[in-house]
Amino acid sequence: MANPVSFTAGVSTALKSGVLHKYPAPDPTKIFTYWNDFDNYIAGDWTVTVVGTTPTAAITDGAFGRLLLTTTGAENDGIQLQKVGEAFLPIAGKKMWFKTKFQVSDATQSDFLFGIAVTDTTAIVAAGDGVTDGIFFQKDDASTSVTLYCQKDATTGQTSASSVATIVAAVDIELGFEFDGVSAIKYFVDGVHKGTLSLTTSPATYLPDTECSVTMAFLTGSGDVRTANIDYIFAAIER
Repeated sequence: MANPVSFTAGVSTALKSGVLHKYPAPDPTKIFTYWNDFDNYIAGDWTVTVVGTTPTAAITDGAFGRLLLTTTGAENDGIQLQKVGEAFLPIAGKKMWFKTKFQVSDATQSDFLFGIAVTDTTAIVAAGDGVTDGIFFQKDDASTSVTLYCQKDATTGQTSASSVATIVAAVDIELGFEFDGVSAIKYFVDGVHKGTLSLTTSPATYLPDTECSVTMAFLTGSGDVRTANIDYIFAAIER
């Protein structure tokens, strides 16, 4: 890696006329950010919904910090975590970013959802119909293919990009999206831009019209215990 450039006086992103112009770092008030590298897990920070007797979420060993979601052994048992406080409302004129890195123990017999979604006790339903509003990646049972959904009122304002990624068991995958603040959601897999979900000329038809929460949900697709091992989750939006 090349040597970093040193700006010893600092770097500012504030207007010259603003109060933070001489603050020697990027203006932290321009972007609202949620970032969790899972060096710890506090259950009270999340709205936790479990299906089954003892699905769990707990910190596990792993480089850089990992969160382990473990189901119980009946089909559709699982655990869902939604950050307390719905803080993300994608709207025209405001860019937004999301990124997560994780792996699942079984590529086919598992369901997952990662992204932002309105708080709901059943986030995962086939074809993205588990929540009314959100932008999220979802994989359904009996498939290894991931779909990106953007929706307002799931059945009337839903659009999606299918086959954005293919899951391999016990192998980390990094999924991310960028909403350009206008009408396009670029999606990325392992750092590579794979395509763009167009909201056409009427993004208000598809963008969530209610605040959403950072969401992780995982179910087993058969009568076996399954795990999801999560490295990090990140979301940010312009104020």
